[in-house]
Amino acid sequence: MADLSIVKIKIRRGSNADRLRVILDEGELGFATDYQRLFVGDGNTLGGINIANKYLGQGSRSSFGTALVGDMVYDVSEKNLFALSALPPSLSGNWVNVGPKTDNTYLYYNSSFNLDIVPDSVDRTKIKVSDIVFNALSATLDRRLTVLYDVDTILLNSNNQLYVNSLALPLTGLRQAGSGLGLDCSNLRFANLTLVSGVTGVVPGIQPYQSVPSNGIYILNEPIGTNLFYLMIKP
Repeated sequence: MADLSIVKIKIRRGSNADRLRVILDEGELGFATDYQRLFVGDGNTLGGINIANKYLGQGSRSSFGTALVGDMVYDVSEKNLFALSALPPSLSGNWVNVGPKTDNTYLYYNSSFNLDIVPDSVDRTKIKVSDIVFNALSATLDRRLTVLYDVDTILLNSNNQLYVNSLALPLTGLRQAGSGLGLDCSNLRFANLTLVSGVTGVVPGIQPYQSVPSNGIYILNEPIGTNLFYLMIKP
């Protein structure tokens, strides 16, 4: 019966600083005791080659001083996963966000590493015409948004601004008020109505008035709550 013997095999070990001062032979193993990492030599690379990257856990990414290129951490303040792309790990800029690739034309990662829309990047060609369901709002085939208006009392000027066509403003467009509404006849036209120089008469509930030169028309609603309207011409 063969004799069995137990042999303990140890590999070269020391601090990471010690490792970086030697070139491990090809296939030779070296263990960095403070970094808790195993390296293998190729006969050329100082300190050997890191054979496995680590997920170092959660925290501020710049606080993982033993991180090596390729290691990953979850930054709790940014709520994102980061991988170290260059040394030293103490510089936040040496860590890159691990997430979907963006085109930086329409989508990008903002300063908080959240996906965001690039300002002023979305034009009307990105809008689906059938999704425009607002009243009085429509879209043309090239997805140009337009507002519907009556092209009579409301018009569109050369600057694409809506304005009131005062020449076409109808009498029904005037607001009625219980205390009356003053109308400047110099800027308002009435069909079949001519401003006269004076008028004499009595309005029920109002003191008689004499014929006076007039240049203003007033519509009175009296008493309040009725449909009785009086036309009065005043100076």
